[in-house]
Amino acid sequence: MHQPWILYFEPEKLKKASVLRQLMTNKITSSSLFWGFYYDWLGYINEEPKLQESIFLKELAQLVKLGDLMMPQQGFYQLTPQGEQKKQAMIEAGLYLHKPQLLAQIDYPLWKDVFYLSVQAASEYAYDQKRYYVITSNLQAQYYVKQWIKKYSLAQLVTELNETLNKFLAQEDPQLAAAFSASLVGYQVNGKTALQIAEMTPYSPAEISLMQVDFLLRYAQYIVQEQSILKELVAWTKNERRVPQSALVTYQMYLQGFDIATISQRRHVKPATVEEHLIDVAIIKRDFPRDAFLTPELKTALSQMMSIQNVATIQYKELKEKLPELTFLQFRMFQIDLLRKERNN
Repeated sequence: MHQPWILYFEPEKLKKASVLRQLMTNKITSSSLFWGFYYDWLGYINEEPKLQESIFLKELAQLVKLGDLMMPQQGFYQLTPQGEQKKQAMIEAGLYLHKPQLLAQIDYPLWKDVFYLSVQAASEYAYDQKRYYVITSNLQAQYYVKQWIKKYSLAQLVTELNETLNKFLAQEDPQLAAAFSASLVGYQVNGKTALQIAEMTPYSPAEISLMQVDFLLRYAQYIVQEQSILKELVAWTKNERRVPQSALVTYQMYLQGFDIATISQRRHVKPATVEEHLIDVAIIKRDFPRDAFLTPELKTALSQMMSIQNVATIQYKELKEKLPELTFLQFRMFQIDLLRKERNN
């Protein structure tokens, strides 16, 4: 199993699996962004950049066959009672992403390569080894680690990693911390794969892989919070791709006072594209001025027809028939407003 997929689903809510795959592979559309927001999946953006659709669907089908998931509607899944029981057991064991929102802040594949290469370089230096094969062919990761060492030193890399990593792992479950440590590469030590670690522990390869993602993300956050000089390595792997750049440009123009028609004209895009950009930003940014598009009268009228209970099922066309002046932009803004208030964020 590529991932313990039951962690991403719920027993009471149908969720469209293709949205999860699009977010995980960072192939974001305005639609996937909205539904990812509704499903509370935005934290998983870019978690699995190389996830193949065929493998993803095959593994979901396997979980349906095992009785952990059910698919009442084509492409939509929810947990069975058995699946919910397994999910809760995994959560109690600490086998889940504690802070999935970090995936939107950190380029995880790059940070993973930077981290493991840093550990290898520190270990080889500690044993006075200068010639060895680096564990990653990622030239960007190699460049960042070399630049950090050039600015500070290999000796400081050893000190900082020893101090921060030991303190971080001391806070974790001992068995999980040991499993994570088994993946590290160093002097005369070949890091074990998830499959090899799973054979030594009560966990599956998918659970080990998830634990590694969780530990690496939270360790990056720990480094920054502790103000370690390693935070510069984390800063270089910052993820800037959560909101499409084009949408941010549109938003900046809107904040400068340009209306939708003017932005459309100046950017040479359709008005509908401008509205789509504003919706994307409203989903990501909590402080987006949603009320600028929703008059008190319109909010009152919409509140009589839409609530948190039907926010995902009611159709724009249905409301448009009752409120001819309603635009799709206003419709989405009200949906976002309802979801934000329901989650108190």
